[in-house]
Amino acid sequence: MSTGRRALELCFERDGLRIRGELHLPAGDGPFPATICSHGFGATSATVEPYARFLAEHGVAGYRFDFCGGSSHSRSDGSLSDQSVLTEAADLEAVLDGIRAQPLVRPDEVFLLGASQGGYVSGIVAARHPSAVRGLVMLYPALVIPDDAHERYASPDDVPERPVLFGVPIGRRYYTDAWGLDPDRDLAGYEGEVLIVHGEQDETVPLRYSERAAGRYPRARLVSIPGAGHGFHGEALSTAERAILDLVVTALG
Repeated sequence: MSTGRRALELCFERDGLRIRGELHLPAGDGPFPATICSHGFGATSATVEPYARFLAEHGVAGYRFDFCGGSSHSRSDGSLSDQSVLTEAADLEAVLDGIRAQPLVRPDEVFLLGASQGGYVSGIVAARHPSAVRGLVMLYPALVIPDDAHERYASPDDVPERPVLFGVPIGRRYYTDAWGLDPDRDLAGYEGEVLIVHGEQDETVPLRYSERAAGRYPRARLVSIPGAGHGFHGEALSTAERAILDLVVTALG
């Protein structure tokens, strides 16, 4: 095991919007394998920082960033009123291209890791760019989003200008985009190593969504954590970290 030495600020751009984040680096000169860590709805990269740091301590660079308009506290450009799963997928595509071009990163050894909505976004981008993604980790992925949109609104035309999600005012685009999503279609086509970690007591995204997702992939492992909810701490976090390291080791051979 190596000890992470530093974090470099790295910014990328999508449609004129600046995406801000940090690349946590292992000890040594590199280049390194790398994992791009994506946060969930209404959060920032601070929520996935433990994973980026853990990976750096084990020889894998970890990049964490704020989605454009991802929250009211986002360091990246953009507004919550313009944010959706699809805009975040576009952000992640720009980040993936940028990270693979970094001299400290091995371009053929880049992994995606996403939590909650960031997990769904990571799954979409892996399916769109399978040759660029060495492995995929989805932590309690919010694959419930399309069902939630359909339950709230009979059609995209019924979505109000300023809907509210988890007490947060967002824009109409969030639900009009979500209404057209379909995990069966959106995740199809990725054949690399996949890890899905989900808490058995998750009341935000029921475990059955991850069970169904695991069946979509030819090389998937589902780790369900007893007692854990939507987000990991303590022993649940340690369980997830060990599973993530196992996936990286397996994917890198």
